[in-house]
Amino acid sequence: MRRLVLALLLLSACGSPRRADNPPLPARFDGGAQLDGGAPLDGGIGGRDGGLHRRDGGAENDGGLLPDGGVRDAGSVRDAGSTRDAGEQSAYCRQTCSVPADCSQGTPAFDEDNYACRANLCEFTGCNDSAECRATSGEGFVCRIIPPATAPQCVRACVTEVDCALPSPLYEAENYRCFGGGCEWLGCFSDAECHEALASSDYVCAALPNSTLRSCVATCTTPADCTQMSAPPAYDVDNYACRAGRCEYIGCRSRAECEASFTTGMWTCG
Repeated sequence: MRRLVLALLLLSACGSPRRADNPPLPARFDGGAQLDGGAPLDGGIGGRDGGLHRRDGGAENDGGLLPDGGVRDAGSVRDAGSTRDAGEQSAYCRQTCSVPADCSQGTPAFDEDNYACRANLCEFTGCNDSAECRATSGEGFVCRIIPPATAPQCVRACVTEVDCALPSPLYEAENYRCFGGGCEWLGCFSDAECHEALASSDYVCAALPNSTLRSCVATCTTPADCTQMSAPPAYDVDNYACRAGRCEYIGCRSRAECEASFTTGMWTCG
């Protein structure tokens, strides 16, 4: 089994805080937090990444937690302890709530007034102003809506793309657009960028599902190549598929997996 490359530890989904000056590598456990430029994560593909695609900061709560602990998903009720049906849309671990305060991460850009509790699920509604971003991530950050995200988020401020660049082949000036005064990450452009940035030839630059964004995706021959034995239950071998030689996160399988994978808050799979 290949060595798992981790850029970040597991964070909570549904609006997890992240320092935007520390952009994620494509191989990571990131809890579904977003790229610092506002682009969505790699959609759970890219193996060895935890597969925690939060869907625009948790805004897409298409499944509601039912009073009996079941999850409403595309019109059907799925018992919280059951596995997903074959062919069902990938499910993700989501933090549950009774009030927005249950979702708070304790920092100005990720506290109670940055969340909504809808259908008993935490929904990140975005930063409220640039002052929150500076207090959370430091000077030089602003609150902006950066496509394709729908919620405003903290990103580095810029006048030109040079202001966005970081010392990595994946985060050079050419990998960014300065959009409305905020840095938007445009993705990778070549396999070589991924190989150099991750110090491994086990990654390729590929388009993400339902997106034009390209990111570094792990290659594989079996699902075991996509994770490691010590991975949390919602991100171990039975949560991945190896399709066309590339790792794809196929979702959590039960609420129990999510509860065992996160140590704070209440979680469900949906």
